[in-house]
Amino acid sequence: MSSSHRHQLYVKLVPPGIVGAILICALGGCPTENPPPNGQPKSASGTVNATGGTLTLQVDNGDITVTFPAGAVAGQVDVKIEEVASPLAAPDGFALVGQYAYDVTASAAELDEIVTITFPIPGGISAASRYRVMYRNGDNWIALPSSVDATAGTITAQTNHFTTFAPFQQPNEFSIVTGEILTYQHGGGFVDLSCFVSGGRSGDWHLNFLTLTDDQQTARDSWYIDNGADAVQLTERLATNGDITGLPRTAVDASGRVHLAYAVIRNDNPGTDACELEIWHISDIADANAIAERIFTTDYPCGTWLPDLSWFFTVDAAGGWHLAYKTWHEDENEWKAWYTNPGLAEPVPLEHVQGLPRIAVDGLGRVHLAYASGTWIDGVQQIQLWHVADVLNDGATAEAIVTVSAGSAWFQSVDQFLYFGVGPDARWHVAYKDWNADTEVFDYFYQAAGENPVALTEIEDGVPRLCVDMYGRAHIVYSVNTAETYMIGENVLSKVALYHLVR
Repeated sequence: MSSSHRHQLYVKLVPPGIVGAILICALGGCPTENPPPNGQPKSASGTVNATGGTLTLQVDNGDITVTFPAGAVAGQVDVKIEEVASPLAAPDGFALVGQYAYDVTASAAELDEIVTITFPIPGGISAASRYRVMYRNGDNWIALPSSVDATAGTITAQTNHFTTFAPFQQPNEFSIVTGEILTYQHGGGFVDLSCFVSGGRSGDWHLNFLTLTDDQQTARDSWYIDNGADAVQLTERLATNGDITGLPRTAVDASGRVHLAYAVIRNDNPGTDACELEIWHISDIADANAIAERIFTTDYPCGTWLPDLSWFFTVDAAGGWHLAYKTWHEDENEWKAWYTNPGLAEPVPLEHVQGLPRIAVDGLGRVHLAYASGTWIDGVQQIQLWHVADVLNDGATAEAIVTVSAGSAWFQSVDQFLYFGVGPDARWHVAYKDWNADTEVFDYFYQAAGENPVALTEIEDGVPRLCVDMYGRAHIVYSVNTAETYMIGENVLSKVALYHLVR
């Protein structure tokens, strides 16, 4: 299914003034060059039109260009690039490339196509993927989809709006280990943990967890916690028109609102296997008056194991929700996967999905899909993670990005091997475990697009959970059994400690 988007263009009024000693190459016309006064910021201005064009600003270490493809604007548009002192400090772990940020302004109100902005970066690049172009969003930076040309010494970003932009570099071996964040009584079996960060303002982590409320494993309380705050109990805020099942999910929009989604199983026909799966949404956890809204309902077989593996939720920068889910088809004896959002008249089928369909929305609004599938390679059980970069693009194809050995585990547990995320910069990140036949234990790894896997030696068991913040950094949360114990019936279980690191 194809989609077209009109993109809001954030416009600043361009004041009259002297234009610096620059080179302008715009198909719509080139102005007269005027040298700037000593010590004044450099700037370039010109016009583009419906046929497209490029505006170029000469700076000390190369050229900065803003390129409009044909059809990006409807008529003649005035455009300006101007050096400015960086209005915000660099994100933690990043350094500004050069001395300036750059305001890009235009006289148009909308962009109909993606515009590219190219910055020079130092030569001798050793880790191209560690560079980012970010844009200012209020009092925060947010990463843009970017690509590095190491030969040319440039980084090019895609944008659907204009504001203040700047290139940043992250050290190659950047890592933050924040240590233990929580110890809790999880109830045994699958450790219910999840964290989701999508365009969040703080660059921090947000997660939900469940705790056992009795010794029969029949009731659990739902909690939410974020960086530096106390855990908040959510159970009483969730709708109770059915049996709340599994783990609520969080996602963060660009304004900093933390959205919550959770599943409810309803059986209006007792004695039958005909249930309904409902997904409910709270648009802002911090708002005590925010009301849960039912956003989705589908038929669902009662008693299905782990309903959490049947749906996945996220939000885009503006706070619009996106949902991937699976439905059971009795006549075909199989599960089928789908994607939907409030703007779609019909759900989009997701072909070849075996495990849980996982989705993420990048800074340009493109919906990424990842799913795991089991296969045999050279007589060994393998699990592959597949990635589709734009679900709503008819021409998008799935690419196998990670392959791991399953050991003795069966394929039906594919979703317990890998965790996937995409940041606003459109780069994918995966945390996963891989069976080591020599040691007969699992090894743990983190990998980002364009990089080699990194061993996560801190992890000894469980499934590493991963999310991506607004700077494009991966947050990894993993569990460790502690010496503290508690009872469930006659069983003695260990409390679980959750640990957090950033890559």
